[in-house]
Amino acid sequence: MREEDWKTLITLYECRNLTRAAKEMYLSQPTLTKQLHRIESELGLTVVKRSNKGVTFTPEGEYLVHQARKITELIQETKKNVWKMCGGTGGTLKIGTSSSFARAQLPRLLSAYSAINGQVKFKVTVMLSGEVLEAVRNETVQIGFVNGDRKHNEKQVLCSYGYAYAVANRPIEKNDLLGMDMIMHNRDQYSKDIFERWWKNNFSEPMRIGTIVQDIDTSLKWVSDGLGYGVIYSNCFNESDNFFKLPLLDNDGRPIRRNTWAICRRDCAELPLIADFMDYIEKTGPIGAE
Repeated sequence: MREEDWKTLITLYECRNLTRAAKEMYLSQPTLTKQLHRIESELGLTVVKRSNKGVTFTPEGEYLVHQARKITELIQETKKNVWKMCGGTGGTLKIGTSSSFARAQLPRLLSAYSAINGQVKFKVTVMLSGEVLEAVRNETVQIGFVNGDRKHNEKQVLCSYGYAYAVANRPIEKNDLLGMDMIMHNRDQYSKDIFERWWKNNFSEPMRIGTIVQDIDTSLKWVSDGLGYGVIYSNCFNESDNFFKLPLLDNDGRPIRRNTWAICRRDCAELPLIADFMDYIEKTGPIGAE
């Protein structure tokens, strides 16, 4: 069994519900169910019994959870000891990041940190913010850059913030959005909800989703060519971007702000390289973009 399988059993045991466990792990319920079936098939036994009230662990499943806790603790202790043996603040830092932060601010942050710690190398993986948080929890990455104020128990440091804008290649007013297509790039539900709430507070008509594209750069290219408008945060823009920006305001007339956090596991926060990088972000302070 893989390390993530042991963590899946622990999470499911704590939630006792497939839907809640899937949400906790930022997975779809079918994906979690498929993973559970694979575990049961590999072991040749039934781990849980399903009912309308949730899941009940079999005696074999209870034993597996007991072992899973000991195994994950041993894996974590082993990793920490190896990292401590390496010593210093050199090595490779595995980073997970949203595409928007990777686009505009992460390169400058890594460049500035490299200037004072030339021993460090970076392995960066771009994914949705919800996936970044799960990757930190699963230790697929050591540091995650996550958009939005999300519930979790890991260590976090505010590293950036920006304000929401509707952007187009020409001047627009708020009511113009009713007759325009929105060019939506791939983002998780948390980020979608922010704009959907704003829309419902301002319009009775549904928004027009014109095209859904893979990433923010593709979205801005379509906007630049006049195919619709996008919703972008100010800390996602590059200096070369040239768009008309319509600020999105909340019900009190204040700009809608979104924070970006650097996150690491609490039990890894004192490891030399991770601690040094997080301390650097905290001392530098959050980068704001109007």
